[in-house]
Amino acid sequence: MMKIKPLSKSTKQISVPIEEITDLIKTSEGYSLLSRVFPLNVPMMADNSKNNMYKAIHSALMTIDSNLLSVYIVNKVVDLQEPVLHQHDLLKKTKIDFEKPIIENNIINLKDFQEKKNTKQGAQNNLHFYVLFTTKDKDYNRALSELKRQSDAFNRELSASGLLSMQMKAFDTKRLLFDITSKESSQDTQIDESWRVSDVLPRPYRTLDKDNKHLFIGDAYYRHFYVSKFPLFVDNYSWFDRFLQYKSDFVIAMHFEYQLFDESYSKALTRTRVNHTLTSQTEKNDADKNRQKNIERSLIETSNKLSDEAEKLFKVTTLIQLQDESMEVLNDKVSNLRKSTVGFNFSEIRHEKDREFIPFFATLPIGYRDNLINNLRWTLKSSDFASMLIFNSSDYIESDGIAIGTTLIPKEKTFELKGPIITNKANRRIHNNGHTAIVATTGAGKTTFLKSFVDGYVPYYDYNTLIDFKGDLFFPYGKRYKFSQMKYCVNPLHIFNVDKLSDEELVLKINDTIDNFVEYAYWFSEDMSQRKGNILKKDLREIFEKTRKSRELPIISDLINLLNEKVKNTDLTTEERTVRKNFIIDFEELYLGTMAPLINGQTNVEFSKFQVFDVSGLNKVVVPPIMDLVLKMTNNFIRSFGVYKPPKHHVVIDEAHNLSSKSNPFAILFLIEKYLKEIRGFGCDVTTATQNIVDYGKVEGGELVIGLSHFKIFFTVSSNDITEIKKLNLNLTESEYELIKEDESSNPQMLSNMDVSRKSRGIMFIGSRKIGIQKFLKKAEIEWALPEDFEKYYNERSRYLSLYEQQGLVINE
Repeated sequence: MMKIKPLSKSTKQISVPIEEITDLIKTSEGYSLLSRVFPLNVPMMADNSKNNMYKAIHSALMTIDSNLLSVYIVNKVVDLQEPVLHQHDLLKKTKIDFEKPIIENNIINLKDFQEKKNTKQGAQNNLHFYVLFTTKDKDYNRALSELKRQSDAFNRELSASGLLSMQMKAFDTKRLLFDITSKESSQDTQIDESWRVSDVLPRPYRTLDKDNKHLFIGDAYYRHFYVSKFPLFVDNYSWFDRFLQYKSDFVIAMHFEYQLFDESYSKALTRTRVNHTLTSQTEKNDADKNRQKNIERSLIETSNKLSDEAEKLFKVTTLIQLQDESMEVLNDKVSNLRKSTVGFNFSEIRHEKDREFIPFFATLPIGYRDNLINNLRWTLKSSDFASMLIFNSSDYIESDGIAIGTTLIPKEKTFELKGPIITNKANRRIHNNGHTAIVATTGAGKTTFLKSFVDGYVPYYDYNTLIDFKGDLFFPYGKRYKFSQMKYCVNPLHIFNVDKLSDEELVLKINDTIDNFVEYAYWFSEDMSQRKGNILKKDLREIFEKTRKSRELPIISDLINLLNEKVKNTDLTTEERTVRKNFIIDFEELYLGTMAPLINGQTNVEFSKFQVFDVSGLNKVVVPPIMDLVLKMTNNFIRSFGVYKPPKHHVVIDEAHNLSSKSNPFAILFLIEKYLKEIRGFGCDVTTATQNIVDYGKVEGGELVIGLSHFKIFFTVSSNDITEIKKLNLNLTESEYELIKEDESSNPQMLSNMDVSRKSRGIMFIGSRKIGIQKFLKKAEIEWALPEDFEKYYNERSRYLSLYEQQGLVINE
């Protein structure tokens, strides 16, 4: 649509009412602390949970005393065409053939949502909630102490209902202001940490001559409104419900300050109550009489509660900002806004000369106030605010990413499917980490979801490395490395590309190989200790030194021969000879027995765009040390790029509970310490999936596999799993537990992979955001992810079935 330009305009030199943004926002009036409140999924909550949320917000408001408080609701509408365009950009850039059908399938999934009626013309709201505490104290240290005290008290009360609030850092605040005032998103624009306030907010500031409604700021038109009439009676939790469904970019700013209740208010309430009593006596209509009686009862209750300190009074100004690049579209939005409101009225703020920009700044989350705004205040009770401030959002969508599922909303005894859940978990500008933990019972659709999930994200990562315990992680592309089950093992002291290493590099590789071998010895040598490890390390250095110059590396028999010599050496102590004698037995078992597959992996692995390490079908005793080996090999490769603009790497571990062993916790602890805690700095995201969350608890701290993951997805789980999930303190409600709890009257394994009532349905966490999720596979995905079911449902043979059979892979979960 063509942008309507103003007939005349003047540019104003406006001083931004912010002096500095650090962890506090500094203005000429004092300091403010901004926190983000992560909303709950109210439609998924039982009535008692909603009431608890209302009570928690009311209790939080009761902590406000001398300081000022502002609440902001920021909505950015994401047109579903935006993520589609991002996928088309990926398609143009890719030079990898097998990526093209992946991206094309991502586009099909996104476009499918555009065609659905419940996404309303392909646009979806993205609501965010913020609370800002302000003090007029101009001393930074005193202000920080006071604001932290106030915010901590407020947040403690919110947490009673499961609401989480976190303080915004300087960079996050700048990014928020940029997102509100720019047509571009910080997802697409690189914001520098050093940006000043003037860099974040738009330029130029313009007014429209002879027009006291519109502002033209930066690249958009703005109109501002205030709530001029509140309803007398409202149902709890529904004040802004319809308005928050309104499809438009908007900001709601609610500024309020504590109003001390004194005798003047008591007298005013008494006078009002008497007037309403007299009015009700003159009413002839029964409905009007009942209405007047309700008013009188409400006034009496209010007066009593205020006297008993069960309520507080606040002076509040509620502002609304709408914006658009087109004046015509903006005016249409205003017309639609008026239709979206029920029970309260909006009035437009007319811009006064030389004060035009006050409403603009007053709606930004910076705590700006002015006498013009203060004149628009209402006096309301804390319980009214508690009803109005329900922090509710059931949607999640980003302008770039893949559609990983459909938003699920409970409705009576069934569920309503809403819009898509779109996210790019590799985007560090939005997500602190892209780690993902998936939990589901057998047959709940975990592995098929995992395949689709990993497949969609392949174009977003430079390297994708999967670890397959069951032999069912089949993908019709990439490399597959299968660990051998041969009886005899290859050289465990092998060093890859030894001929290409310099002398210095070879020494470092030898040291790493020795350290790794000693650590592996803990898996297959009884009563291994640090003392025994040092003895083994000394002997390994000796055999490597003999062969280092010739670069003919030692093999396991060289080590056994040396150990035999040491056993016969009477110059050694009895303990030293006994240790070596036991090592000989252990290493012969390694060489000839059940531990042989430990070293029978691919000794010449070359990491590429996509690879799967298949450790299925091996003896359970040997799987943990193999995993230890694979994790360390992959970890070394990832860290070799350093932390400055490293390539992106995605590590995926299905059946990750197999890493957890109480007797040998090395693998699971390595995953937690080196991957989940550290490796995100090297550009790596980790996805784990398990059908047995209980096993994580075998090792102290094992639950951190889930706790450290920014993304958490819970599909149908068993009763035992529910017990373990409750220990994670995720603030799930009883109704949410019911959503994911297994129906023990039926066997989930008997459910069809196409049965949407149970398969791949559950709850997803993105940070602290809870979203109901349902995953549906498209025909193209079913063909390669579930080839046997494809033939059953579509009466066609899957093109990939023969590939499954050739590789001896498991087809069904």
